[in-house]
Parts: sequence; structure tokens; C-alpha cells
Amino acid sequence: MNFWKWLFPFIFLTLTNFVVIVDSLYPSPYFLYQCLNNGNYTTNSTYHTNLNGLLSSVSSNIDRNGFYYSTAGQYSNRVNAIALCRGDVQLDKCRSCVYYAALFLSQLCPYQKQAILSDLHCMVRYSNDSIFRTLAIRPYFQEREAESVMSTDQFNQDLRTLFDSLRSRAAYGGPLKKFAAANRTAPAFQTIYGLVQCTPDLTSQDCSNCLLQAAKLMSECCNGAKGVKIHTPSCCLRYRTNPFYNNSMVEEPPRMIPKPPAGKNANTTRTIIIIIVPIVLGLILVICVGIFLRMRQKRKQEEKLGTDNEKCSQYDFGTIRAATDNFSDANKLGQGGFGIVYKGELPNGKEIAVKRIGGTPGYMAPEYAMHGHFSVKSAVFSFGVLVLEIITGQKINSSYHNGNPIRSLLNFAWKNWHERTTTNIIDPALRAASSSLQDIVRSLRCLQISLLCVQENAADRPTMAMLVLMLSNFSLTLPAPSQPAFYESSSHISSSTIYHTNDAL
Repeated sequence: MNFWKWLFPFIFLTLTNFVVIVDSLYPSPYFLYQCLNNGNYTTNSTYHTNLNGLLSSVSSNIDRNGFYYSTAGQYSNRVNAIALCRGDVQLDKCRSCVYYAALFLSQLCPYQKQAILSDLHCMVRYSNDSIFRTLAIRPYFQEREAESVMSTDQFNQDLRTLFDSLRSRAAYGGPLKKFAAANRTAPAFQTIYGLVQCTPDLTSQDCSNCLLQAAKLMSECCNGAKGVKIHTPSCCLRYRTNPFYNNSMVEEPPRMIPKPPAGKNANTTRTIIIIIVPIVLGLILVICVGIFLRMRQKRKQEEKLGTDNEKCSQYDFGTIRAATDNFSDANKLGQGGFGIVYKGELPNGKEIAVKRIGGTPGYMAPEYAMHGHFSVKSAVFSFGVLVLEIITGQKINSSYHNGNPIRSLLNFAWKNWHERTTTNIIDPALRAASSSLQDIVRSLRCLQISLLCVQENAADRPTMAMLVLMLSNFSLTLPAPSQPAFYESSSHISSSTIYHTNDAL
């Protein structure tokens, strides 16, 4: 039986399930790219060397505003590159997106001197022509949602009003960031969420013109759609009837106060001062009183609970077991959706409450297991663990090699990868079913992909879209994985249980 007939379809099916789960909380990750036929280069040429050097430095040099431009080489070997992240994307996510976009763009367009890739959160383009401070509309990408809105005429009017406002705000946003996002009420109890952005190297006029051209493309292709995205090399616009941008990263639009009529400046100014000053003073007083009452209430709660600003403590397993009398039922305080809570007493007489959380920590990303932080990259971590189990034929929390127990499957896999003895950990059944060297190479590629997924730094893990590309395109060169997050069994965390302790009342 050839295991490869079912192994890759199973991995793809598993990945699809992960994407469906993540899509319920986040927009679907995807990207579009185009290789332009404006000249080619040859492998190991000077242009090729300049391009690789330039693209490898883009993600690390991108600034906190999500923009980077650089050039390398001279004359016919000159390469220009621009990277832009969506204005509501945090810096670590921005750099991760740009890293993979640059990596795959150079491989998807291996000989073209001009190429562009547009991801949900970033854009990377390079060219042998000058692209800095140059307005470019083509090539452009357009996508629309299949479902249409009701009351199209009124919806379009509200949409134009929203985009006119956003275009003005983005165009005059300054030389560092030309981005704006907001929402507007639409017919039939709908809300339009809109976003526009230009590369900040453009002038205000060029930014405005670019967004006008993008809006024209939108009206030509996608009239009445519930959601549309238009992406050009110099600008992009997008709207949906559902929220899609990070509102906490969006700056509020400035409120403009109209100038008073001539001849009445003095009286108007005096009136404004008389009205506004008492209001401002009153608001400041209310805020101060509110802060004082809140701090006093918080202080009383802390005194009552006796936390002394130490809300969570960690103790070794032996101490916890002794404090709870080996998790005796007599010390059981209750049980919630995440586990049983026990009462315990430390050797110093201090009472504690211990929550024993079951099920399987090996599948949880470290940022979620330790801090409760969940993101798309947390699901990528879990997927990587699952692929690792498939390739090795071992369970994450009960692994054996040559009959001997393995303390950590991630640790064991990384050790063999680092020492280049990865064939030692391939499931013997897979090795026996491999009919060619290509099958072995595929299994090692899957192992490398799984190690990329379980890297300790969430920003270093690939996106779901990149995983699909890695598994479907074997011509792509994969980056080397960094050290994974280890889940070694110890006196602090058992192989099947996580313990959290809190000071009791």
C-alpha cells in the first residue's frame, strides 16, 4: 500500500479544517501576484544577486508605519523595491507578511525583472524601472463578494460619500502614512466598512488621483456587491458590510471647526470661550472623580483579596501536590468548563486555589498556553504539531524512539533536524511504503513545514495561505526553521495537565 496516496490529501483536508475554524474569527488569508513581462534576468546574474539581497532585507527594515523603499545596483542591474503593509496591521504581523511575500515572489517570478504580490495585509513589488514617487495603476487586482446589496442606488450614494471622505483623509495624511478607515450607515440596516491607502511616497494629488481611478475600476466591475477589493501598485481600496479592519489601529478623523464670519471674530471667540471653558472644566472634574473612585474601589478589592499585586504565582508540581493532599476530593472547591479547582495550603501556611486544567498542552501554542493570547498563528502551531505526529507516527505527549520514551516530540524533532539525522524520526511505516527517493524528500519537506509552524516566535510562523502554497508547490524553497517552543515534561508541568495557582481568600 502506498501511503503517499492518502498522506497529502489528509494533510490538505486537515489544513482546510484549520482554515475554516480560523475563518470564523479572522478574514481568509490569501494573496495575488503577477509576473510582468518587461524584461528577464538570468540565474546568478548581477541583477539576480541585487534582487535577492534587496528582498532579504525588506522585512527587517520596514518601519513602524509599515513602509519601506530601497534600491540596489546601478544602470541595467539596478533593482527597486517597495513594501507596504495595511495601515491597521501591527508591526510584527507586518514584518512576517512582508517576509513571506518577498520570499515567495522571487520564487513565483524567478526570471522576471518586474513583479508584484498583494496579500491581505501587505504588498511587495520590485522593478528595474524607477517606482519611487511614481503613480502606477496597472497591473491591478480586483475581487468582489458574490452577494449583492439591496437598494443599490442609495447604497452607492452612501459608499461614494464614505470614500470621498476617506480619500481626502488618506491623501493629506502626511509623508509617513497615507491611510484611512471608517464606517457609514447604509440602507436596510447595513453598515459599510471602508478602507483606503496609498504608498506614502506619493504626493497628495497623486494619492487622490490613484484612489479616484481605483473607485472607477470598482464601479465598472463590481456595482452593488456587498464587498469589493481593488489593489493597484500605488493604492488600494476595500469595503465590506462586515467589519474587517483593526479599529484600535485606526486614527480618528480630525474634527474641523468652521471659521467665523469676518467682523465678528472677537464676539464669537469670547462666546466660544464662555461656553467651552466651563464645559471642559466640568468634564475634567468628572473624569478626575471617576478615576479616584475607580482606584479606591480597586485598592479595596486588592486589600480584600490579599493579592498585593501578585495575581498569579507558579510553584513546582511537588509543592502543589503536597498542598492539595495529592488533589484530594476533600479539597475540591468546584469545577468549571476549564477544569477542577482545589483548595491547598503551602508550607508557610498560605492558602492557595489550584486550577487543574486537562485535555493536551502539546497542541497549544506557547503564547496561548502561558498568556491566553490567541491568533491565526496559534492555529498554525497546532496544525504543525498534527503534521509532525503524522510524519513521525508519534503522539505529542506520549512518544517513543527505539522503545525508549521521548521527553518532547518537538525537542526530538528539532534535535534531529539540527543534526541532519531527520530520517531517524520518519515513521517506519512511511519509510517502508516509500517507493522512491522523491517520497522520502516529500516526507522531509512535510517535517520542515511542521517545524516552521511550531517556531517559538509567532511572527516567524507562516500564514495559512503560505502553508497551502508550501504543500502544493514543491518547487518553492522553504526557509530554515528556528527553534520551536519546547513542551518538556518537568516538575512544573506534567505531560497531560497544566496547573495554575492563585492566592486564596
